[in-house]
Amino acid sequence: MKIKIISFFTLFFTLFFSNSSFSIDSPNHLVKAKVLFNEIYDINISEGQYKVSVELLLSWDGNIDPFVKKFSDNVVHGEKLDNFLKEIWYPEFLIFNAENPRTTHYRTLNVYDGKFQLFERFESELSIDADMPQYPFGNLNLNMDILAFSGNVNLMEFVPEEIIIGHNNNQDFNHKVIKGNWKLDEKKIRASQMKSLNHGGEKFSVLISNINVKHNFINSLFIVFFPLFSIVILSLVINNYCPMKFDGNADWRIGGQMTLFLILPALKFALSSELPVTHYLNFTDLIFIWATLIVSFGLILGILGNYYVLRKDINRLNLSELLAQKFLLISTPLIFAAILFFVFI
Repeated sequence: MKIKIISFFTLFFTLFFSNSSFSIDSPNHLVKAKVLFNEIYDINISEGQYKVSVELLLSWDGNIDPFVKKFSDNVVHGEKLDNFLKEIWYPEFLIFNAENPRTTHYRTLNVYDGKFQLFERFESELSIDADMPQYPFGNLNLNMDILAFSGNVNLMEFVPEEIIIGHNNNQDFNHKVIKGNWKLDEKKIRASQMKSLNHGGEKFSVLISNINVKHNFINSLFIVFFPLFSIVILSLVINNYCPMKFDGNADWRIGGQMTLFLILPALKFALSSELPVTHYLNFTDLIFIWATLIVSFGLILGILGNYYVLRKDINRLNLSELLAQKFLLISTPLIFAAILFFVFI
């Protein structure tokens, strides 16, 4: 009999303390989260920011009886919502990587399937790590970090459920969510933790939404690369088909290269609104530098060739013509290949 009693109490205390330790380690509120992006626009690599219009749905367990008594199964908003939220615990959050406080359009609260559901639609301007060295090729990560501040991880923790891009209920409703020359490549949502500067370095839950977008480079091919490659090809053609040994070619040679040289900064200026200004050299910057070097070298060789013609220095004239017609013709694609290797490999 004593053995049975001792076994019973041993089993009881084992279950009790195991359950107690579970409750201590687990947060009081698991907040399920769904994120829907209505619009992603004004993606600015130069400034390292973009703008979003977002719908967020948070659901959690709680004492729903006061809500049901007051509002039944209705959806509340406005003053009724604000007053009721003062009476209960609910998840409060901020956008951690926002440039400014978010602009909330509306919030609603209701009870569904025995849980509270807090819905909010808001807009925000977010900062990003805008490193895209292969521009206009490559991808860009657009993060939105939602940080809980109504309690540490012992009180609440986000449980990511789903990330959605746009409303797809009506197939006739053709709405482009991601604006500009970008398209969706991948989407992910996850929960993490972040240490706070105050509260003794306590950890708070973070909901991280990641939208990976791919840049559509077709437009850049026509407005950037086609003009630049045309300038380089014209420069090489002038070098090869306007030799200095024929009278009158000096004007064509020097004048043509000078014209191409002046077109390059004018083209850069004309495309300033299309090209990002970054703290690093991206692929487009390197192509501009490559074209400038080729044209500049062709111009210098043209000026030197004309000088040697006037001085009747045949040996140096032949050397400059060899550099212009052979060396530049070979080195131009080699330098371009080196740029490709540096950027993409």
